[in-house]
Amino acid sequence: MPIPQSATDAIKWFDRCNSSGRWGNAEQFASFVEDVIVDAHDATSPTEVKLLGTAIYIAAVEETLSWLRVPRHSRNSDQRSALERHCCRCNDVCSGCPCCMAPFATTPATVQCVSSAMTGMMLTLTSSHVSTNNLWLVSQTVVDAIVTMSQFACSSGAVEYLTTTFMEAMMIVLSQGNTIGAASIRSLHAMVASAKVCHAILSLSKFATTPGAVITVATTLNRVFTSFEKTSSFFANETVRDAFVAMAPHASSADATRALCGTTLAFIEKNRCGEVFAVKEVMLACAGLRRHTKDCSSSRQFVEGLLSRLTGCLSRSIMARSRNGEHLLEVQEATRMMTETVLAAADCAERDAVEARLNQMTHGATIGQEGFQQRRVLTETAFVRAAQRDQDSSYQALAAFAINVMFQVSSSSTRPVLLCASEAALASSGGCRQGDALGPVAVAMTTLSPLPTYQVCGQICSSNVALPVILQCFINDTILTASNSNQLCFVRAFLQKFSLTVPLLCGVRP
Repeated sequence: MPIPQSATDAIKWFDRCNSSGRWGNAEQFASFVEDVIVDAHDATSPTEVKLLGTAIYIAAVEETLSWLRVPRHSRNSDQRSALERHCCRCNDVCSGCPCCMAPFATTPATVQCVSSAMTGMMLTLTSSHVSTNNLWLVSQTVVDAIVTMSQFACSSGAVEYLTTTFMEAMMIVLSQGNTIGAASIRSLHAMVASAKVCHAILSLSKFATTPGAVITVATTLNRVFTSFEKTSSFFANETVRDAFVAMAPHASSADATRALCGTTLAFIEKNRCGEVFAVKEVMLACAGLRRHTKDCSSSRQFVEGLLSRLTGCLSRSIMARSRNGEHLLEVQEATRMMTETVLAAADCAERDAVEARLNQMTHGATIGQEGFQQRRVLTETAFVRAAQRDQDSSYQALAAFAINVMFQVSSSSTRPVLLCASEAALASSGGCRQGDALGPVAVAMTTLSPLPTYQVCGQICSSNVALPVILQCFINDTILTASNSNQLCFVRAFLQKFSLTVPLLCGVRP
């Protein structure tokens, strides 16, 4: 199908009009714009849509310039009527673009083109100061067009352009809060931040495959549920979590990482849904994000803040399950999940920071308890030999396990009560607590062979991940050794079965 002649004529005619205002007349201009909008109904190819979108965009720009050039104090009634028609026609153009073009924007390229035209019109008309009230630029037609085109925005470029259009529409609405009544602003908020709009923007996350697209989607989501009331109820917690996991691998820049983690933190704080995000997949996603923040401390703070919030939520969730008297199997399942998440979170820790933290907590620590023989754990340093400093982060995982996941198993109950012990309390008491216990437990890591007297726990499977360090749990004269991931989980389960207070202290033998 050939390109509509009216569209090509309009483009050529608009192109000949320079900034000095060499126009034919107002009627001719209005006629061209109307022809472009009418012929949009016959456009069937991406090329036609692109040309028509360009024509309407140029029409909107020139319409504004024409409005400014029409004599405002003329006594000529024809000029005054032309001015009135210009004002009405400008509104028609802004509504006509999304209304007529969106139905034909069925490919990422056409979505990008139409979104660009809509954004250009909004920016041009708002910056021209045609009116102090620009809310007429954000009509229900514009919002419906954004929702319609979202299902075809299956490329990163289309996602970026479409979310930019929606952000501009939101900014227009938010900037007019003091110029209209409360009832009107509430209705506008309900139109812009409706359930279908929120779902449409969130659905774009699976196609945000570049840092720029991740930034625009994350920023748009952040603005939606922080600037509008009740919008958080339109987002399912699990859906936002899945969107975070989907976009995290593509947030390969410090700015994208900061935007994504900041948005997730804001959502968690507003909805109080940290336990939904405290899962292994999110922790692993944070581990990947941590690698992109080496040269940006502000972005790294967002990642670490998110990890800290999720770890705290997970600990409180497990304690609540234990106190509520849930079945032992359910508590053990929650504990297993916590083990996996903490091990995943350890990937985000800097090696030097982990080593310094261990050294500060365990250097020269003595463990013991009244009535039992004192035992000194030699922890001269937490430094791991250079031979072990490779890409494997298992020893970091063990450090996180020993420091952040402390057990207290009450003897008055058959179910374990899991608590996160204070690091300061452990350091000051040498890792021991008083109670009706059989003896203290210490956790030691070493890059050498285990101590002479030991007992290997668990079954060795070929699929297990070998650890670069040895985890040793001292219970009186018994040493439980874990040298792979399966044995590590076995030791955790073994400790849960004790009806005694079990404080854990982490140490490293050189």
